[in-house]
Parts: sequence; structure tokens; C-alpha cells
Amino acid sequence: MSPSEKDNELERFEKYLREKSSAAPQSTTGKREARIPLAPKPDFAKTLEYLKDSKTGQYASDPDWNKFQQFLRREAEAEANHNDSGQGDLSHLPRELEGWNWGACILNVIWGGVMKVPGMALLGWVFLMLLPFIGIIFPFYLLIKGNEIAWKNRRWVSADEFRAIQKKWTLIGFALAGVIILLVILFSVWILRMIGPLLKF
Repeated sequence: MSPSEKDNELERFEKYLREKSSAAPQSTTGKREARIPLAPKPDFAKTLEYLKDSKTGQYASDPDWNKFQQFLRREAEAEANHNDSGQGDLSHLPRELEGWNWGACILNVIWGGVMKVPGMALLGWVFLMLLPFIGIIFPFYLLIKGNEIAWKNRRWVSADEFRAIQKKWTLIGFALAGVIILLVILFSVWILRMIGPLLKF
């Protein structure tokens, strides 16, 4: 989104907020309820898509203001921490967060969906993993690039939050891998016991 488009989007949204504010019901004391949140800064205008109807592109007639206020608080915290996460190619992974991401490697498509990787990209991941040879290599690409992908596609409050979430995905990934390996071993033992007598002449 270009600077001019951001300005237009913000102006449109502020007009929408004013209209909603003027339509807000009055309390019993005669004062209008202050339940309309402040408009966000232009840098965050592009992240307000969830307040719009996906078909018409218009802002919702009755949005969840509590959810929106939580969103604004998270954005303010992120701005205070001076991070640029969630802005696609405009984002730059901090050096302190560089490293391998085993959660991305093991859980790949599921992990990518939660990290808000675009749907077409996820379909591309599935296609690549179904290809011979490439399907074996691609998870290791995510192992190396996972942190960068997660930083670019999802808004994070801080580096600490990022580390904590990725650590959970790594633990889940290793636990799942351990269960699968155990099942494979048990299945192999069962097969050997079944066919063992048949191999004796």
C-alpha cells in the first residue's frame, strides 16, 4: 500500500468512526457513551482488513469494538518496541531472532497457516512437498527461513513473544515427531512378528 493509499484508507476509516460515534446511544445521564476507539496511525491502516466485509470491502455495520481496542493496544505495544513485523517484504527479521525453526520444519503447512502465510503460498507449499526429492528438501528450507517467514507475515508485540510462540511450536513438533517414530517402530515390530513364522522353512 502506497503512502497516498494509506492516507486515503485512514481518512475513510476516521470518517467511519465519526459516523459510528455520532450514532452511539446516549446513557441515562444524557452523555454519549465513549465506546468508539481512536483511529489508528497510518502505519497500521492496512491491518484493519478484518473490520471490513470481505465481499463489499465496506467496514462492518456492527464490529466487535472490544476486539478492535485489543488490536490497537497490541499495535501500540509493538510500536513502542520499534518492530516492523507483519508488513511482508517491508519487515526485517531482527538479528537476535535469526536461527533454525524446527516447528516450521516439522509442522510446515499447519505452522504456516497459524503464522498467517497467504493461502496461495500454503497451496504452493503443499505442491512442493508432494514433488519427488523437492518434497524432502522443502521442510529444511522452512527450518532455515521459518523465523523470517513468521516475522514478515504476522504482527508480533515483541521479540520475546515471538521466541515464546516459536518455542511452543518447536516442542509440539518434536512431540509429534516422537509419537510418529514410536508408532512406526511398534508397527514394524508387529509386522516382523506376523511374518516371522512365514520366513521359517
